Amino acid sequence: MKLFFIFALCFFCCVDLNAQCCSAGNPVAGTGFESSSTKGEWQVSSAMKYSLSDQYFFHDSKIDNPYILKSSFLYQNLWTSYSISNRISLSAEAGYFYDKSQKLSFNDEPFRLGTSGIGDITVGMKFIAIKKVKPVTQLAFSAGTKIPVGAFHQSVDGITIPVSLQPSSGAFRWTATASFQRLSADQSWGFALQAMLELSSEINKDYLIYRYGPFLRMNAGLMHRVFPKINVSLFGVFDVRGKDSREFDQVVAGTGSYSVLIQPWIQYAFSPDRILFCNVESPVYRYFYGELLGNKLAAQIGFRASFKTCKKKESI
Repeated sequence: MKLFFIFALCFFCCVDLNAQCCSAGNPVAGTGFESSSTKGEWQVSSAMKYSLSDQYFFHDSKIDNPYILKSSFLYQNLWTSYSISNRISLSAEAGYFYDKSQKLSFNDEPFRLGTSGIGDITVGMKFIAIKKVKPVTQLAFSAGTKIPVGAFHQSVDGITIPVSLQPSSGAFRWTATASFQRLSADQSWGFALQAMLELSSEINKDYLIYRYGPFLRMNAGLMHRVFPKINVSLFGVFDVRGKDSREFDQVVAGTGSYSVLIQPWIQYAFSPDRILFCNVESPVYRYFYGELLGNKLAAQIGFRASFKTCKKKESI
C-alpha cells in the first residue's frame, strides 16, 4: 500500500509540480552588485541557498493539499571566472544539493521523498560592451550553457523520483543575459538592471520525452553604502516560466507561472576583493497556470574573492 502511495505521489508530482521551489536543475544564483574585473583577474565565489515552499495555489488563490506538506532544498554552488581581457571573461559553475525533498502525508503520517547529489554544470562567457571608471558604469552581455552531469534517475523503492526533485535537470539549457550597472562618483549609491533568458533542449531518455518551458528573469535594484564596509541593496524581480511540453509538443497541464519578488541584500567587504554577501528572496505576487506549490522564501549566504595573475596595467 505504501509503495502504491509513493507511486501515485510521484505521478502527481511529475504532472503538477513544475513551477515550485524545487524546480528542475540548479537554482538561480547571484552575488549582488559586482566589482569591475581586469585582464588576468580571477574571481571565485561560493554560496549556500535554502528554499522552502509550503502553500499550494490555484492561479493566485491559496488552496489546501492534504498529501504534499512542503518542499525544500539546501544547495551550495562554486563559481569561478577568469578575465582573458579587460572586456571578456570565461566562467564555470557547479553545485551540490545536500537535500532536495518533499514532505508528504501518508495516513496522517509524514513521509520524506527526496534526493541529494551534484546538479548541472554551467559554462559561460561575458563581454563588457561599455566600461567606464568615473563614474563606474558597465554594460555587459553574457551567454552560457548548462550541462546535465548530475543524477537524473534517482529512485526510492524502485520508483523513479519526479523530475522536479532530481539533482540534475536532465537537459541541456542555454542562457543569455544583459546587465547594466552604474555607481555614483563616490560609489555610495548605485543601480543595476538585468534580464536573463533560459531555453531548454528536449529530454529524450528511456520513458521520458520532456521539454522545460522558457524561463525569463528581469530585475532592477538600488544599492547604498551605509558604512565604509557595508552595502545594502534592494532588488525587484519579475519571473516568467513558460509551459512545459511532452512528446508531440503536448503542453503539460498546470505548468507555467509568473511572479513578482523582492530581494534585499547585504554585502560586507573585508577588503575590496573579499566580500561576504547574503540575501533573502520573498514573493509579493504569484500566478500559476494550474494547481502548484508556491515558493515561500529563499535565503542565501556566500563569499566572493578576487585575485590577479597579471599585474601589468592595460587600457580599458
